[in-house]
Formats: sequence, C-alpha cells, structure tokens
Amino acid sequence: MKYMTVFIIPFAGGSSFSFKQWIGKSDFFNFVPLDLPGKGRRNKEPLAASMSEIINDIIRQINDYLNQNNIETYAIWGHSMGGRIAYEVALCIIQKNLKKLEFIVLSGTPAPTYDNRAMLSEIISDEKLFIDYLDSFGMINAKYIIRPEFKRIFTAVLNDYKILSEYKASRGIIRGVKGVIVYGESDDSFEMDWMEWKKYFSINPLFLRYPGKHFFIFEAFPEIVEDIKYMLKQKE
Repeated sequence: MKYMTVFIIPFAGGSSFSFKQWIGKSDFFNFVPLDLPGKGRRNKEPLAASMSEIINDIIRQINDYLNQNNIETYAIWGHSMGGRIAYEVALCIIQKNLKKLEFIVLSGTPAPTYDNRAMLSEIISDEKLFIDYLDSFGMINAKYIIRPEFKRIFTAVLNDYKILSEYKASRGIIRGVKGVIVYGESDDSFEMDWMEWKKYFSINPLFLRYPGKHFFIFEAFPEIVEDIKYMLKQKE
C-alpha cells in the first residue's frame, strides 16, 4: 500500500510528462504529477495568464483528487518554478484550512527573499538572451525549441517566464508543515543562501544537497525519495 500521495508541480516549461518515469515506482509514495493549463495532458487549454490563476488551478486539482479518492493527508513537491507555486499553494491551503498538508518538498527553488523579476524581464525581451539563459540550465536545448515545429513548446516556456517576471513572492510562513529543501551543489542559477528558507517555516526544514546543477533532480530523484522516506519514518 502506498504511504502517501505526493502531488508534483513541474518546472517552467515542464509538464506531468516530465515525471512519468517515476509513476508507480515507489512502495512508499503515490506520485501524482499535475499539469498547468495548456501543458501536458491539458495542452488544448489556453495557457495561464498569471501566478494567481495557476495557484487557484493547482488547489482545485489537489482538492478534486483528494475528494475523489477519499484521501486526508498528502504532500506537495515542486521543482524550480513548481517550487514557487508549491510554496504559494501551501500558504493558501493553511490559510483556508483545507485538508491536512503533511509535508512540502521544494527542489531547486529560491527562497521568497530572492527577487529576479527585473533580470527575467530583460532576458525574455531578447530571444537570443532567452535562448542562452535556457541553455545555461543544461537540460533544455533551446536552439531546437525555436524551430517552427516546436513553436507551441517555445511559447509555453516563454509564457512561464513571463509569469515569473511578474510574480512577487509572498513572505508568509508555512506553519505546522514539515519542509524539505533540496538543491544541487553546483546549481548557480540563483545568487542566494539556501538556508534563507528557514525564515519561511515554523518547523525547521530539512536541507538535502545532491551533486549536479539546476536539474540535478533527474539524476538524484531515487536517492531523494529514499532520503525523504527515511526522514518521515524517523518521525513516526
């Protein structure tokens, strides 16, 4: 039997398909990757226009799944942009007193004190700068996604970064929820101290570091899962 349902919120440009290789692979977690409007299994829908629209959409998806499957406790895992969404979603869940959120995993996600809106606005205004920026993450080959046949993918990625360039993070504290902050030891995407996340949890979060850059998660995922599994069992 699965121990807990974990909703996965994808990174900028990602979708539920980005995490399909992990579905059904854990004896401890039931991973449920979500899609943003216009992405993955929802690619026929219009793309989201704002962070607030995305937050409300994710909360609706989570509530629908929990109610349909009679689930009371669960977790959220967001990577990069997905982590920023997960943070805001967690604050809303707590504020609205919705079903109990057991823990939240934020991987490759800068703390709310980090504000790169001006930089992102400049980058997305110049196609070459934007392509070079995407290439720097070492996973997306932006030179290919600008081809005409991939125009929809490029548009979706650009739309995500437009939303991020307009998004001002909340500064609320996630209360009563265990947090796991996961980062790559060579991830230089954000000029910040990962320990800044301590300011935004009422319970001291666990920090886990793994080899790799921003998309370290795709190499380290099985190890991260085992480490989180061990952590939760220690607290039982």
